[in-house]
Amino acid sequence: MELQDFVALAAVFTFAFLGGYIAWRRRQSLIVGYILAGLALGTAAAMWTPLGDALFSDVSIRQLSPPIQVIFDLGITFLMFFIGMEISLRRLSQAGRSATMVAVTDTGFNLFAGVIIGTIMGWGWQDIFFLSGIILMSSLSVAAKALIELKRLDNRETEFLLSAMVVEAFIAMVLLTLSTSVIVVTEDSPQGGISDIAIAVSVVYITLLILAMFVIPRISRKMELVRNEETFILLVMTLISSAAALSWGFGLPFMIGAFFMGIAFSETALTDRLRTRLMSLRGAFAAAFFVAFGMMIDLEQLFQTETIIMVLLAVGFIFLNEMIFTASVSFFMGLGKREVINMGAALLGRGEDAILFASVGGGLKDDAGNHLLPNGMKLYPFAGGLCLIMSLLTPWVMKYSIRIADRMGKGVPKWLSFGGVLVQRTMAVELAQDSHRKHGHAVAVTITLLAFFGCTLGLVATFQPTDWDMHFLFMLAGLVAWGLLAFSLRFRMRKYQDAVKLSGLDLLLKDRRMLIDYVSNFISILLLMGLLMVGVSPIYIPAALFVAAVFITIELVLTWMVHKRAVKAPDHLSAQQMLERQARASGKKLRKRRRNKGW
Repeated sequence: MELQDFVALAAVFTFAFLGGYIAWRRRQSLIVGYILAGLALGTAAAMWTPLGDALFSDVSIRQLSPPIQVIFDLGITFLMFFIGMEISLRRLSQAGRSATMVAVTDTGFNLFAGVIIGTIMGWGWQDIFFLSGIILMSSLSVAAKALIELKRLDNRETEFLLSAMVVEAFIAMVLLTLSTSVIVVTEDSPQGGISDIAIAVSVVYITLLILAMFVIPRISRKMELVRNEETFILLVMTLISSAAALSWGFGLPFMIGAFFMGIAFSETALTDRLRTRLMSLRGAFAAAFFVAFGMMIDLEQLFQTETIIMVLLAVGFIFLNEMIFTASVSFFMGLGKREVINMGAALLGRGEDAILFASVGGGLKDDAGNHLLPNGMKLYPFAGGLCLIMSLLTPWVMKYSIRIADRMGKGVPKWLSFGGVLVQRTMAVELAQDSHRKHGHAVAVTITLLAFFGCTLGLVATFQPTDWDMHFLFMLAGLVAWGLLAFSLRFRMRKYQDAVKLSGLDLLLKDRRMLIDYVSNFISILLLMGLLMVGVSPIYIPAALFVAAVFITIELVLTWMVHKRAVKAPDHLSAQQMLERQARASGKKLRKRRRNKGW
C-alpha cells in the first residue's frame, strides 16, 4: 500500500458518506446517493490526473486500482451473502406453484424485453444476456423499504410477492452462473466448452447444496457455543471466503459461493446474530461498492443517445411487464385487482441486484485484461441510469397503486373481466392444496409441461446462427410437446369442471364444458405464443412481435365469443328453448309438458 492508495480509499468513503447523507436527508434510497456520489467522484478523477491515478489503473477505460477493486469485490461478496440469507431452501420449497409460475413468467417477460432492446441496438448475444439480466432483477430491498413505509407488510399479496421474488432471484443467480461460465469457457476453449461448463456447474452446485443442507446446519450448532464475537465473525468470514474460492476455482463467479453460503446460514438459528454483527461491515463495503460502480460510469456515455434510448425503452418495458403482463398472471393465480397492481408496482424497483449483473458482465476479462463483452463498459451507464430512474419512480407508483388499480379496473370491458375471473377460478381449483387428493395427480400434464419447457430452453440455448439446425429441431419437438400438453390439459380440466365456482358471473348458459374448454384453450394459446416468440426472435425480432400481436388478438376474440355465448341470450331462442339448452349443457333432460286435449 502506498500513499495514493490510502488517498483513494479516503476519497471513496468520503463520497460514500456524503452521498448517503444527502440521500437520507432527501428521503431517497441510499443506493441513489451512492451511485451519484460515485459518478461525481469518477468525473472529477477523469478531469484531475492525480486523483485519477489514485483511483484508476487506467482512467480511460475506467479500470479500478487494486485497492479499490478489492473493496469492490468485497462489497459484491457481502451483498450476495445477504441476498442468499433472504432465500432459504425452506422458503423456496414453500413458495407454492402460484408464486413460482408468476416468477417464471416475469423472468421470461423481462428477458425477452432485454432481447428486443439488445437486438435493436445491434448487440451480440453475450451482451444481450447481461442486458436482459439487468432488466430482469427486481430489487427486494427497494420493495421492502416501500412496503414498510406504506405499512403493507401484513397485506395478503405481500407474502405472495416475497415468495415470487425469492424464486426469481434464485433463477437469476442460476442464469448468472451459467451465462458467465458459457462466456468464459467458450473464450478459453471453444472446443468441448459445454462439457467443461456442465462439470464445473454440477460440481460447484452439488457441493454448495450439500454444504447448505447438511454441513453448515451441523456446524452452526457448534458455532452457537462461540460466545466471543470476534472469533465468531472470523469463523463466518472463513466459511464465506472458502465458498467463494471454491466457485472461483471452477471458473464460476466467486460471488456465487457467497450466495450459497448465505442460503446455508438462512436455515440456522444464527441468522439474527449474523445480521446484527455483519450489518455494519456489510453496509460499509456495500456503500464503497456502489460508489465504485458509479465511478465506472462515464458521464459522456450516460448522456449518449444510445444509452438514453436503451434506458427509456427498458423503463417502458418494465412498466408494461410488471403492471400489465405479470399483474395479469398474478390475477389468474387468485389475487384481486388492487393486490395485483400493488404487487406489480413493488416489482418495478431495480437496485443492487441489477447492478450486480452489470458489474459481473462489465468485469469479465481474459488473461490479457481485455473485456470479454464487446459492450461490457456500456452496461455500467445503462444499469446506473435505469436503477436511478426506477428507484425514484417505484415508491411513488406504490403510493398511488390503489388509485391506479381502481382507474384501470373501470376501463376493463365486462367481457374481458369475465374471461379473467373464469380463468382465475379454474386455476384456483387446480392450484388448491387438496387438488391432487380430490381430482387425482396431473401426471400427463406435468410430464408434457416439463417436455415443453425443456424444448423452450433448448430454443434459448441454440439462438446463434451456427446452431440453427438444432434450433429448428427443438422448435419441432416443442410443437409436438405443446400438442400433447394442450390435449392433456383439456382432459385434466374437464375432470374437475363441476368444482369450478360460476356464481356471480351472470350466466344464462351454464355450459361448463364450453367454459372449461375456453380456459384450457386460453392457456394453451398463451404457451404456444411463448414458444413461437422464443423460436422466431433469434431469426427476426419483428416476427416475434407480430406473433405476439396475432395471438393476443386471438385470445381477445375467443374471450369475447365465450362471453357472448354464455352471458347474452340469443335473440332467436325462446325461453323454453333456452331452458332446454341449459339442461342439455348440464347433462339433464327437461320433462315434457303434457298438452291438454280436453274431454
